Amino acid sequence: MNLDIDHPIWLVLIGVGLVSAVWGWHAMRGIPKGRCLLAVSARAFLLIVLALAMSGIYRVQQADDLTVIAVIDRSGSIESFADFGTDELGQQIGIDESSREFLARNTQQKQEQDRLGIVVFDGQSAVAAVPARAGTLDRTFEKNQIDGSDINGAINLARSLVPPESNARIILISDGRATNGGLERIPGDVQIDVVPIRYSIEQEVVVESIEVPARALPGAEIEARVVLRSLGQSTGTLNISNNGEQIDLNGSEPGAGYRLSLEPGRRVVRVPLTLGPQRVHRFEALYMPDDIDAVQGIYRGDSSLQNNR
Repeated sequence: MNLDIDHPIWLVLIGVGLVSAVWGWHAMRGIPKGRCLLAVSARAFLLIVLALAMSGIYRVQQADDLTVIAVIDRSGSIESFADFGTDELGQQIGIDESSREFLARNTQQKQEQDRLGIVVFDGQSAVAAVPARAGTLDRTFEKNQIDGSDINGAINLARSLVPPESNARIILISDGRATNGGLERIPGDVQIDVVPIRYSIEQEVVVESIEVPARALPGAEIEARVVLRSLGQSTGTLNISNNGEQIDLNGSEPGAGYRLSLEPGRRVVRVPLTLGPQRVHRFEALYMPDDIDAVQGIYRGDSSLQNNR
C-alpha cells in the first residue's frame, strides 16, 4: 500500500497522544484501572485520529490506463464559418468528418486498455459515445442544434465520464468562442489539450441585444434600443415583433421594417414603440440583410443569419 502525506507536521500529535497516555496512566492511579484505561485510551485515540486527519494522509494508487474524452464544438459559428477543405469529390468537409479523421490519426498508438469517449456541444452538451476501448469512432457525432456555445458545461460533462481509477485527458476541438463565459471556472485537475479551429470573417452582422424598460404601463410610449455590430458595410431591414406580432416601424411607408445602412462598428438604433394592453411583452429584433443570391445564401455584408436575431 502506497501512502502519502500532505502536512506531516501534524503527525507530532501522535507522539503527544502517546505521551499523554503514559502521563495520564500515572496521574490517575487513584481511579479504578478500568475507568483509567478507558479515559487514557480515549484521549490518545482522539489525538491520533486528529493527527491523521490534519496531516492529509492518503493512499496513492497508480493507474496505467488512460481515458481520452474528445469535446467537439458543433455551435453555429463552426457550422457557418469554419472551413475544413473539400474531399476528393469536391464536397465540403464538416466538423464531424474532420474531427473523426483527426482522432483516428492520433489514436493509432493507443494501448489496448485505453478508452476514448466523445462529447459534442453547442448551447447544450451531449454524450456521443461513452468511453470505450474500441468502436468509439463508429458513432455519429450529430445532435439537435441549440443556440449558443457552452464550453464550460461540455468540459464538466467530459470530466464526469472519466472512470475514477483511470488517468484523464480532454481534447477540446473548438474555436473557443463561449457564449456563456465562465471558462475561468474550469477545474485544473484534468489535462486539457486544445485543437483550435481558426477562421477569418470579413463580413458579418450580429444583433447583440434589444433593450426596453423593465416595467411600463399598458399603452405607454417606450423606446427600444437595438444594438447591432457589423464587421463591414451592410444594408438590410430591421424588424421588431411584440409577442410574435410584427410591429410596423415604417408608418405610412410600404413595409413594416426599418431600413438600415450599416458601417463597420457598433450601431445603436432607437425605436419608439407604443405598448398594447397585454401585461407581459416579449420583444424580438431581427436584422435581415439584402440578399445577393438567396439560393447560395449570399447576403450584403453578412455571412450567417443565425446571429441576426
